[in-house]
Amino acid sequence: MPEAVETKELSADYEKFALEYLGETRKKRETALKEFEKWIDGNKKIVECPRDDSFLLRFLRAKKFDVAAAGELFENYLFYNNFYPQWFKNISTGDEIVAEIIDSGWIVPLPKKDKAGRQIIFYRTKRLDPDRVTSADMTKAQELVCRRLLQDDEVQIGGAIFLSDDADLLQDHITMWTLVDFKKFFDFTSKGAPINLVAIYRMNLPGFARSFYEVVGTVMGPMLKDKMKIITDNAHLHSLIDPSLLPSEYGGELDLKQIEEDFKAGIRAENHKKFDVSPLKIREDLFDKEALMSIRSNFRKLELD
Repeated sequence: MPEAVETKELSADYEKFALEYLGETRKKRETALKEFEKWIDGNKKIVECPRDDSFLLRFLRAKKFDVAAAGELFENYLFYNNFYPQWFKNISTGDEIVAEIIDSGWIVPLPKKDKAGRQIIFYRTKRLDPDRVTSADMTKAQELVCRRLLQDDEVQIGGAIFLSDDADLLQDHITMWTLVDFKKFFDFTSKGAPINLVAIYRMNLPGFARSFYEVVGTVMGPMLKDKMKIITDNAHLHSLIDPSLLPSEYGGELDLKQIEEDFKAGIRAENHKKFDVSPLKIREDLFDKEALMSIRSNFRKLELD
């Protein structure tokens, strides 16, 4: 069972962000947590689940302290974690392939948040070996990073930007995923992920991949599609993210190699800590599986030959 994470006093900046973005005050936070606990106690779908404040606050903050909406997100999250063990079981660098992906540098959080308090999570597709890893392995590695970050109240409040460098992306990277897998993943991200995903920026995307992502956009859903932007060059990138927050390779000021080493050292120091949702026991028969695993009626038309 992962250890409970205690909430900490917010800095003055994040007290301000919490109030501005979420309407959060100490009193509102305490009241909502009590209401959420009561809601869990009375929920027949949930038999066992984590109950620590930091975990529950992820969902309340993701829904701006609307307890009913946070409850729906919470239910969905538990369902997906239970139903897709290939994505959400054994999320740890104790998993050899997850450790390999982390060590590859495919995903790394950048150390400085932007002026709005948002965390930047940086990806480099060329660091992935499509002959070694699967889409499920990628999802587990990403979940490890995101769950680790979401232990931080500041990330819960400010949210995150996903920034991906797709230079040297290969067709083999794309065919790691089926359209059905993409749809499942997008369903989880839009219906069950307790993170405020502010934007998804993709740069150096090859022409063939742009055509493919137009197809993927049909199963992405409007919420995620609206957050996606294709970055044309460094000037475009700098108009969206302050260069001081970026690695020097992208016209910024940060030493990416040192960032990678510091991140991996922090992961190693945790000695294969698990980030699974535990305890987890639900009444799966009481969930609306069709809604949570929606496949549109015209989806088959989108299958690639």
